[in-house]
Amino acid sequence: TVAADGPTVNILHEPIGQDIAMASHCLPTRPVVNSADMFFRAKSRHPGLSRAERTHWAQRYIPSEDPAAHSVVAEFDHHVFCGKYSRDGQTFASACQDTHLRIFDTSTWTVLKDIQARDIHWSIIDVDYSGDGKYLAYSSWSDYIHMVRIDDLSIPDPYHVSLNMRPETDRFCLFSIRFSANGREILGGSSDSCVYLYDLERNERVVRVRAHTDDINAVEWADDSSNVFYSGSDDNLCKVWDRRLLDGGQSGSAVGVMCGHMDGITCLNSKNDGHYFISNSKDQTIKLWDTRKMLSSSPSNYQPRRRWDYRYGQYHLMSDTNSDTRRYMRGEVRHRDDCSIHTYRGHRVLQTLIRSSFSPAATTGQRYIISGSHDATVYIYDVLTGQIVRRLEGHKNLVRDVSWHPYLPEIVS
Repeated sequence: TVAADGPTVNILHEPIGQDIAMASHCLPTRPVVNSADMFFRAKSRHPGLSRAERTHWAQRYIPSEDPAAHSVVAEFDHHVFCGKYSRDGQTFASACQDTHLRIFDTSTWTVLKDIQARDIHWSIIDVDYSGDGKYLAYSSWSDYIHMVRIDDLSIPDPYHVSLNMRPETDRFCLFSIRFSANGREILGGSSDSCVYLYDLERNERVVRVRAHTDDINAVEWADDSSNVFYSGSDDNLCKVWDRRLLDGGQSGSAVGVMCGHMDGITCLNSKNDGHYFISNSKDQTIKLWDTRKMLSSSPSNYQPRRRWDYRYGQYHLMSDTNSDTRRYMRGEVRHRDDCSIHTYRGHRVLQTLIRSSFSPAATTGQRYIISGSHDATVYIYDVLTGQIVRRLEGHKNLVRDVSWHPYLPEIVS
């Protein structure tokens, strides 16, 4: 099921390459610059710049590799599992293994609200802001998604509810949760290979569909219509779903399949245009997908299998004597039925569900992909060329999650 690796398509000839170029007036070879000071001074002097003109300059000014440009904004006694900027960038939510959610003011990095999470086993696994920024949802090894109100700091005991997903297994976890853009539903991917949808207006789970043959580690809405979503699993596949075809609640089929990863999916992130999304994988690659190139079903010769499970022992890349396995783990071979349009490699996914995402549309035209890594480094890839344009060091342990400010050249890891 493998073939020699090589470029899948010329991404510069794909619609996404043209979209990024139009959004930022950029060329693939345009250099990036370390400091954003010059741009933001120019922006303040010329507020009449168009969005494309602002993006043209801003996409050249990305966070610096210079250690002097890095700072520690918070320290904890336990592992931090996830963190995310709000849509307006004014707050940042962190989730720690100490079972606390902390909401930071990003202008001062002071804690606005410290929330004791409920029903936590092992850790808080994922968090998500509602579209209006009023609520934060979080998940753990539990039958419930919990949702807490965070917009009114004057409430001493904020609205904090438990949403029962009613799974059909004793041990259950939602590894990934996402609010719909309209705020009516929460989408979840679970340890029982099912996709869940919870209707917040009806206050009940309305969809439970067996979507994959292994853990579903990632889910993501395709765009703000809240009609189409993606799922990614340890069965190595990404799937495309139409929400409108799942109203029966218990059955339904994916409208398309993305084949190409050689190991489990750890993260998905959408370009929010209904066509493009990226997936991070334990095969040590990030792949870019176009839903217009999806397969109607899994290839007939496809046999999902995991060659290793990092929860039960680390895979030793360099000590393995099997050359094919070493090439596989280094991402040097690809699936014969790979329908991705580009592959990015350099980071490492050797432990936990490491996240990756597109850079912001407002400042970079989504020109870059940012990823955490097992080697305590944040990687920034150029979407168009596949080149690593930044390696941001400073952590002493693996980087599980990264979040790029929606309007400023700042990254929190």
